[in-house]
Amino acid sequence: MNILDMNLFYALIIGIVFVLLCHKPIKKNPPIFYGIALILAIATGVVVWLGLVSHDETPFILYKLYNVMRKAVVATVLFLMVMYAGVLPSSWGLTKSLKSVRGELAVFATILTWGHNIPYLFAPKYAFLYKTFIGDLSWNKVVALILTIVMMVILAILAVTSLRPVRRKMSAKSWKALQAPLSYAFYALLYAHLMVLYLPKYINKGRHLSEVVVYSVIFGVYLILRVSKALKAHKA
Repeated sequence: MNILDMNLFYALIIGIVFVLLCHKPIKKNPPIFYGIALILAIATGVVVWLGLVSHDETPFILYKLYNVMRKAVVATVLFLMVMYAGVLPSSWGLTKSLKSVRGELAVFATILTWGHNIPYLFAPKYAFLYKTFIGDLSWNKVVALILTIVMMVILAILAVTSLRPVRRKMSAKSWKALQAPLSYAFYALLYAHLMVLYLPKYINKGRHLSEVVVYSVIFGVYLILRVSKALKAHKA
């Protein structure tokens, strides 16, 4: 199993433990957790930007934690958990915990995502935005960058309208009419983003097949469950 699969596994454990232990405090005091997410995002951005962590010199556990933050795997897992909260059996304890803080988790994950995106867009080591303008990026990274920018805009809208003061000013109907299509669009773009990054690597170099398979299964199962639930609701 290669490193991203392991990162996904570690991030999943972190996400489940985080939700089960913290869903009540998150619901009670979300700004505190938004502050924690902001600190983590800033710390991740600074460490990535300055290149302060290396594989050879960093203790194993710290390097793994760094990787799941740098690659936004923790944020991705939180988004996936928010996504699956709408289709998992309502009787499950994890589902109940997730549903109680879906909006707050989405905001938390959005903040973490910025800690991942900003260094990749602007840091000298990566500078994807600059390299796009000078034609120094491969086509798939350019497409991934475009998808990233679109997703960041969508996330900003979703996060702002998920904040309690904003949500209270909106009717339930208008809030759902905004959130539902944008959420589904974000999930589709996230899958496309992952495939644009990993499929060419598998096709050209025979690497990262497991990422393609794992993420395809995750999103494929969600699609099946989502459609199944919608059909049942329509029949009812």
